[in-house]
Amino acid sequence: MRKQAQAAYDALTKAEKKTDDEVKADIAAILSNWKSVEKRILRLLPKKPSAAKTRYHGDFHLGQIILAENDWYIIDFEGEPGRPLSERRLKHSPLRDVAGLMRSLSYAAWSSVFRAAESRPEGATAAVLLAEQWESRAAKAFLGGYRESIGECPSFPPDEKTTDSLIKLFMLEKSLYEICYEAANRPGWLRIPIRGVRRILDDNSDVA
Repeated sequence: MRKQAQAAYDALTKAEKKTDDEVKADIAAILSNWKSVEKRILRLLPKKPSAAKTRYHGDFHLGQIILAENDWYIIDFEGEPGRPLSERRLKHSPLRDVAGLMRSLSYAAWSSVFRAAESRPEGATAAVLLAEQWESRAAKAFLGGYRESIGECPSFPPDEKTTDSLIKLFMLEKSLYEICYEAANRPGWLRIPIRGVRRILDDNSDVA
């Protein structure tokens, strides 16, 4: 995760020179407080997580879920294409997939805001409010259903605090990965993963 954080920092430093003013402001704000990213990683990492590692999807998002003939299918189990195959073959916590879908919900919400702002700039403020409400409700529903369904599975930490910390940790990891992707492919969308990082940095619910 430290390597991922460094890669994201380097990507933002390069992207800052070729983005519009609004995105530049977001980049400058997060780069000025970048030391908080590594501190947050260390604070969220449980010392002794009591859960088994297992096979997991590795690139789980809304685009990997298909509804066909009144049934749901999950596709593309090869993991994140940007990671080496040796890493994608490793067992890990399934909460990485949980974090991946949580980040996908954020993308769904905020990409709709971008589209709304392009077609109806006067409604941008209302679109942001609706996106925040939808993301919050969708994430709550997904996590609630996941916790209920997984029950006492050995790969799910029995301690709720550990579970919450790991989900935040993996969401931070995913956001850092997204920064690298967007910097290389869609610099205008950097606001979405930057927002994801800042939300976790600003969340002090796990601080004693």
